Amino acid sequence: MEPYNHTREADKAEIKQLLKTFGINNSVIADLRLARPILEKHIDRLLEDFYGSILADPAMSQVFQKHGISHTRAKTMQRIHWLDWVFAAEFNAHYLARCKRIGQVHQEHGILPVYYLFGYQFVSQAVKNLIFKTCGDANLAQRLSQSIEKAIFLDINLAISVYCSEVSAGWRRTSLYDPLTNILNRRGTTEKLDDIQSLAIDGKSTISLGLMDIDHFKMVNDNFGHDTGDQVLKFVAKLIEENLRDNDIVGRWGGEEFIIVMPDTCPDNALLTCSRLLETLENSVIEVEGQSLSVTASIGVSSIHSHEASFNPALNRADIALYQAKDAGRNHAMSSEKNPARSIIGEQIAGGNA
Repeated sequence: MEPYNHTREADKAEIKQLLKTFGINNSVIADLRLARPILEKHIDRLLEDFYGSILADPAMSQVFQKHGISHTRAKTMQRIHWLDWVFAAEFNAHYLARCKRIGQVHQEHGILPVYYLFGYQFVSQAVKNLIFKTCGDANLAQRLSQSIEKAIFLDINLAISVYCSEVSAGWRRTSLYDPLTNILNRRGTTEKLDDIQSLAIDGKSTISLGLMDIDHFKMVNDNFGHDTGDQVLKFVAKLIEENLRDNDIVGRWGGEEFIIVMPDTCPDNALLTCSRLLETLENSVIEVEGQSLSVTASIGVSSIHSHEASFNPALNRADIALYQAKDAGRNHAMSSEKNPARSIIGEQIAGGNA
């Protein structure tokens, strides 16, 4: 996560709104700073008791072991957070970024909110008990306790909000990306197409599509097993990405079929790009568990026309061109924009698999 710059007006506005929402005013800030020396005297014992309770839980103990987290270092960081930020009432953009990083780390390590909810409650109650024990003025102790609760409520809500947003982002990525090849899946590619398709309608960009299918992929699975087939899919996905521009879009359309979206690309250039891609694939060797494999593929190319309300007609034309490439002997790139459809790879690359 990028560190916050406290000079940014947006950060200042966010901090101001948060403090107002949680009732953190000048009086609360003064109370927190008044309570800080009391906390400082007892915080080591408080944190010892807290982490003792946390590590007694088998699930949390496993989290610490799995991620190599030292509870000594965790206590040190917790001590700094409470003394130098919360009870020092340093509620600025750096504090905001810190809380967000805490929520992010919790999500990455799989620390469920129930555990740090317990932690905040534990610390909150322990600090309030200290206040009532050490403060001779009952009214002052009550006021300090209320201010402490407000600060802790702000702190925990920031951590939880980031935790939830990180989980939500993870879910969204899972829904848009193919877990095997780590490229966009059909849904993710469709969303990207929806985003850029208006450019073709407005005539601002010529968008070309390529539907690519690995030739005889079933034979790979049958002869070498599905694990090898998965390695081939991953290899092809990476090869496509490495041989296209940064603004091109690559997705797994289904099974052994991939889709390539090429903005600002006329049909002829799209066909040439796909032909070169097939040449690179044909000349590549895939090493899988001591075996050397090579595969070819076929591609159907088309473009989105400015008068079309969606990209579906272009996809249909690309699909037809793909079948024509298969019928032509495979290892071909065929364009639906030519009449009749033709293959540049057949013209420019000698020794194809046709």
